[in-house]
Amino acid sequence: MTNTTESTHTMPRIYLAGPDLFFPDAEARYDALKDLCARYGLEGVAPTDGQTFPIEPTAACARRIREHDLSQLRSADAVLANITPFN
Repeated sequence: MTNTTESTHTMPRIYLAGPDLFFPDAEARYDALKDLCARYGLEGVAPTDGQTFPIEPTAACARRIREHDLSQLRSADAVLANITPFN
């Protein structure tokens, strides 16, 4: 995915896609992935960055999460996708 908007970021942004956000240790998983990205001069961007999740999801909440995720994707220069099946 090529970023078509002007970026003020100094490192290429990598969107971290996949089922990791559904695990209880999601924050630790994303921290490890972001550390790995940083070692290679990249900025890891998790779908959970800047997002809060309500206790009782609603359709409006789902739309807000979708828009946030799409915004994060559009701001990225590339995507690193974990395609491990989520069971």
